[in-house]
Amino acid sequence: MSILELERRLLDLINKERVLEVIRDFLSNIQTLRELEKAPSLSPEEINWLFKEIIKNEKMSIPLVRTTLDRELINIRREIIAIKASLLKDLRLFIFPNWRELVRARWTGAFKKKVISRIMDSRVVLLAAKEKKWRTVYGQDAILLLGPGVYHCQFSLKGMPHPVSFFKPIHGILLPYSAYEEALSSPPKIISEFFEGIKQLLYIIDLSLENIDPSRRTFVSRIYSRVLSEVSMPVRAFLKSIRDSRMAPSDVNDLEFLSALPESFNRILITDKKFLKIPEDEAEGGLPGLVGYDPSLHKIKELTKDFPLDEMLKNIRIARERFLKYGWEILMQYL
Repeated sequence: MSILELERRLLDLINKERVLEVIRDFLSNIQTLRELEKAPSLSPEEINWLFKEIIKNEKMSIPLVRTTLDRELINIRREIIAIKASLLKDLRLFIFPNWRELVRARWTGAFKKKVISRIMDSRVVLLAAKEKKWRTVYGQDAILLLGPGVYHCQFSLKGMPHPVSFFKPIHGILLPYSAYEEALSSPPKIISEFFEGIKQLLYIIDLSLENIDPSRRTFVSRIYSRVLSEVSMPVRAFLKSIRDSRMAPSDVNDLEFLSALPESFNRILITDKKFLKIPEDEAEGGLPGLVGYDPSLHKIKELTKDFPLDEMLKNIRIARERFLKYGWEILMQYL
């Protein structure tokens, strides 16, 4: 089925699920099935569908009807999950559990003009909509991981007893390809054929589970829950951030990329126009764990000539919309 057909089928199933749930709740208040016509929030068409497609026998006992509805709800919910999985195909959650270790960052940065004494952790969570490899003007192979995400950092300020958490929305990551390969080939966090994407320096979470045998999905979901519990703070920051309209950029001046490229190392890459609008506490006060901002986004022409910025904007918006429609509940189940 096409995406449009899948979405239509999903809406139909969700409505049928609602109808069956209303009817099931109403069963405890009736003596005969015909009294279902009094059920709230149901149209005559929905009642007719029930008797034509589900119950079929008006003399069926109430307990048997309840059992029939339960069985039908299980089937509907399974199909809903399967369709959502298809609609999430190719959308994966990339989690870098130790950004500083991967890119070998040393600078601790600052926060509101205060000295950071220690970085406890720095993590990145990204909904990867697109991966694009290119060669920079300096002849280095690099990769763009495009999609809505967050940079999250937990740190201590000099003279303050309690740690501080900071997160910043981003729209992608720019990495030397060698660093990306290092993350992909880092030692496994979990030794299993089902979790080849879970490494020490990069967790790749397949939201759809489409390629996992149905009999193993419960096991895989349980492991995902365990892995994500270790990075729950940045994942929750991601969930909070992705609902913000800023994560659906409409203009190139809205874009912010976390860069580990040597020419803009550990900086947030933005346009020069965006740079003029950066809040003073960030522009001058510093970013925890990062060097700061770099207004050089328009200079990555070797990338944008094959992957225009307008196309990037479209990809980010579509990925965000698909996640909010179909992936939100799936990810929440793991937390």
